[in-house]
Amino acid sequence: MKNLGKLIRPTVIKEKAYTLKSYPDLIKLNQNELPYDLPEQLKEELFQRLKNIPFNRYPLPQPMKLKKRMADLLGVSSDQVEFSNGSNVMIQALILASSIKGGKVMIPDPTFSVYEIEGELMGDKIIKVPLDEEDFSLPLEKFISTVKKQNPNIIFIANPNAPTGNLFPEEFLLEIVKRAKCLVVVDEAYFQFSQITLLPSLRKFPNLVIVRTFSKGFGLGGVRIGYLVARKEIAQNIAKILLPYCLSVLSE
Repeated sequence: MKNLGKLIRPTVIKEKAYTLKSYPDLIKLNQNELPYDLPEQLKEELFQRLKNIPFNRYPLPQPMKLKKRMADLLGVSSDQVEFSNGSNVMIQALILASSIKGGKVMIPDPTFSVYEIEGELMGDKIIKVPLDEEDFSLPLEKFISTVKKQNPNIIFIANPNAPTGNLFPEEFLLEIVKRAKCLVVVDEAYFQFSQITLLPSLRKFPNLVIVRTFSKGFGLGGVRIGYLVARKEIAQNIAKILLPYCLSVLSE
């Protein structure tokens, strides 16, 4: 198409679309997807609840009852929790909130591809710090020196990391949070498997953000529920980026 560059940003045209082939009957290690559906009894209870949901009404901008229940489970206040249609949407919102023209997104390499894709779509420069080739460990000194040199707008670190599956030492992550002058997002998508979290450190570090999902440990990839936990000032401003009614009444 002629003149496409005048209608669509060049960074969007240049970026490859996120695509995956569908293999519904197979165990898909590339998505770390639970191969088993919900138990029939649980589905029946869910269907009974759906009968009482008014489909014609918009949901609240944020699911307040769900936020309160999650906050109680996590031991934080409800204004520190924000939900979205999957953690991918939250990652996008975090980049939108922190990005400026010509900004920088910093990540380990390899890691979850969405950080890079969304950063590039915003026109940000992606700063990669290679993990150790032998055991995929995080090179702390190199990472911190890169933070100091590059001064990124936001840092994403998945812990456990995907696709390598290894945990990074808590003291390494906290040192990065301490040294960085930007948001440091620790993606705990696999927390239910590792049981390792930086949640208690939110009280000490205002630039720390934790992102989680219901897709992995709860096997709810098709339902699309993700959330972040952060200082309330951070959470409330990220909520401004999320589109209204970001979580449907069915997901909630």
